Amino acid sequence: MKHADGSQAYYEPFHINPIPATLGKWEQVEYRIPVPALLPGDRLSFYFWNQGGDAQVLIDDVFMRISAVRPY
Repeated sequence: MKHADGSQAYYEPFHINPIPATLGKWEQVEYRIPVPALLPGDRLSFYFWNQGGDAQVLIDDVFMRISAVRPY
């Protein structure tokens, strides 16, 4: 998450598949990631990063839903 001025507001890396996958089988995976409240002009980004470059991953039908709770 970045503020409107480009400064980093929040960063949380996580492994997308901590459980070994079954080769040759598609799996549905769902994540829920709480993030701090955004301010006007903030930008929220998600990305996949094969940091070591040593993995092969097939990703299909990515769907993201962003939900926010507004204070009373």
